[in-house]
Amino acid sequence: GQEYNIAGLFSRSPLSYYTLNIFELLLSVLLLIEIIKLTVGTSAWTYRAGIFVLLVPATTIAFFKLLYVDRGVFVFAACTIYAYIKFEKTERPLYWLLALASANIAIYYKESAFSIILAFSASHLILSWKTANRTQKMLDWLLIVSALIYLAIYVIKIAPLSQIALNPNSDPLIVRIKNLFNFAFFSDPLVVLGFIPLLIVRAWGVLASGTKANPVLDSMLFAAVGYAAVFFVLNIYSPYYMLPAYMLGIAPFLYYVLERPIGSLPLGWKLILAAIAIVVIGNSVPLALHYLTYNKYVPSNFHRTIGF
Repeated sequence: GQEYNIAGLFSRSPLSYYTLNIFELLLSVLLLIEIIKLTVGTSAWTYRAGIFVLLVPATTIAFFKLLYVDRGVFVFAACTIYAYIKFEKTERPLYWLLALASANIAIYYKESAFSIILAFSASHLILSWKTANRTQKMLDWLLIVSALIYLAIYVIKIAPLSQIALNPNSDPLIVRIKNLFNFAFFSDPLVVLGFIPLLIVRAWGVLASGTKANPVLDSMLFAAVGYAAVFFVLNIYSPYYMLPAYMLGIAPFLYYVLERPIGSLPLGWKLILAAIAIVVIGNSVPLALHYLTYNKYVPSNFHRTIGF
C-alpha cells in the first residue's frame, strides 16, 4: 500500500484514499481493454471482459477496501504487459523502460508477484527465440533477472524469519481439495475451469502437435496459471488471491475460445463454458456484490454505532 503515501501528500481523508483506489481500478480496466485490443482485436467481448472483471469478488474486495496489495500487483502487472506489447509493436524505448520499471514495482508488492514476471518473460523468451530481436530478448532477460533477484532476497532474508501457520488437526489433502473447490466453484471459476484447461490444450498443441505458438498470448496464459499455482502449492485460499490472474488470462481465453462461434467449439469447451457461466451467475457475482455492499456499509454503520 505504499501508493497511499502519495495520496497522503494531498489529503488524509478517507475520500483521498478511496479516490486513489477508484483511479487504479479504472486504469486497470482500461489497460486490460487495451491489452485485449492489441492482442485479440476489438469485438463485443472486449468490453464485456472489462465489465466482467468489475464483477468478480477479487475486484470488489481489493479495490473497495484499503491495504490489499493484490490491487497493486494487478495495476503494475497490467502496465508491464501493456508496455511490453506496445514495445513489440513500436520498438519505442519509452515502452521498454516502462515495462521494466512496472515489472520491478509489481514484483515487490507481494511475495507471489515475482512468479508473474518470471513465468511471462521466461516463456516468451523461449517461444520467441527465433523471431525476437536483440532488444526484445534483452528485456526478457532483464525481467527474468529481476524476478530471480527478488526470489534470492526472499529466500535468504525473509523466508528464514517466516513460517506458514498450519492447523495441526487438519488434513493437508482435505484442505487442498477444499481450496481447489472454493476457487473453482465459488469465487474464481474462470481461472480454474477455464485458464488451466486452456493451458493444457495449448501446451499439448505446441509441444506435441506442432501448433504454432503465440509468444505473447501463450506467455500470458502460462503466467496466469503459474500465478494461480502458487496458491495451490501454498495450500491457501481467499477470494481475492486470483485478481492478477484475470488480467493475464482473459485475453488468451478470448482469443482461443470465445472469439470462435460457440456452436463450433468442441463439446468439452461447451460444457466448461456452461459450468463457468453457472458458477459466475450463481456464486461469483452475488459474492462480489456482497463484498461491495458489506465494505461500503459496515464501516459507516460501525462509526454510527460507537458515536451513539
